[in-house]
Amino acid sequence: MKFIFAIVFLLTFSGCEVFVFGTKRTYEPEPTRETSVGTVYLFKAELDSINARAAAGLLVRPTGDPILALERYEMEDDIARMGRILYGMPITRVKTDTLTANSHRLLCEFNYMKNVSFSAIRIRNKWFITDVQGLREE
Repeated sequence: MKFIFAIVFLLTFSGCEVFVFGTKRTYEPEPTRETSVGTVYLFKAELDSINARAAAGLLVRPTGDPILALERYEMEDDIARMGRILYGMPITRVKTDTLTANSHRLLCEFNYMKNVSFSAIRIRNKWFITDVQGLREE
């Protein structure tokens, strides 16, 4: 009887996992422009690699018209600032709100504390970011 009690005691209080009831979901979408979520992940990857010029290439006007090269050049400082704010923060949650078939609003949570809203639009089967809101330095 003492032997069975010792076995149960060791199994109960040992450090190894005897039973696994669930696993943590570690799915991260691939950073591509084929999906709106992938475009946000690609934008974040460009910000993390300190490539403001490539991140600016993912932006268009809300009407879907391309941004002129001079305007993109002027936006690079603001985009670099975004990169400094979000640098190293993982995307911990993404909630997609489908406005139309070609327009999404994505609510992203960075590092469990910073919430940023992205608006995305599909143009010829590629997704672009039209607006970024909620990003201010605290």
